[in-house]
Order: sequence, then C-alpha cells, then structure tokens
Amino acid sequence: MIEKLNDTTLFTSTELEVIHHINQHIEDIPHMTIGKLAQEVYSSNATIIRICHKLGCKGFVDFKQ
Repeated sequence: MIEKLNDTTLFTSTELEVIHHINQHIEDIPHMTIGKLAQEVYSSNATIIRICHKLGCKGFVDFKQ
C-alpha cells in the first residue's frame, strides 16, 4: 500500500494533497474519523473514499487497519 500511496500517476492533484497530509500525520490516522480528516485537508469524504478504493481498500476503516 505504501508503494501505491507514493505512485503519483494514480491520483489527481487534490488526492495527492490529501495523501501528503496522510503521510505527514500517519500516526494520527488510525484515531481519526473520515470527517475529521476531510475537515483537516479541506476536502470531502468522497475524495478520501476514492483514495481508499484506488489503494484497494473497501473504505476508510479498511484503510486505517
């Protein structure tokens, strides 16, 4: 999954901004809700869900695990 997160060709510029934030705060992600993450990155829940799906996860909860 880490390799996919670093593959810039898979993601839009907005998704890359979210991924950058995730990488910078990786230790906080398991304790966050999708709403809190979306609020922190000024994005939507749907954008985060799309990232999760592109990484092969069923959703944000699956991604956090």
